[in-house]
Amino acid sequence: MRRLPDAQREVVELCLLGELSSGEPAEVLQVAEATVRSTLSRARSKLTSMVGE
Repeated sequence: MRRLPDAQREVVELCLLGELSSGEPAEVLQVAEATVRSTLSRARSKLTSMVGE
């Protein structure tokens, strides 16, 4: 996870490790829920490709 960009790492930590819905991290990070969802999707894709390396 350390290789993820900061924004992606924050969203992963809040959504997956913190078990928050997409609305709660959006409030914490002061971004739109759609931004959280798309950032989380990109982070998951990147993590999946990293695991394959």
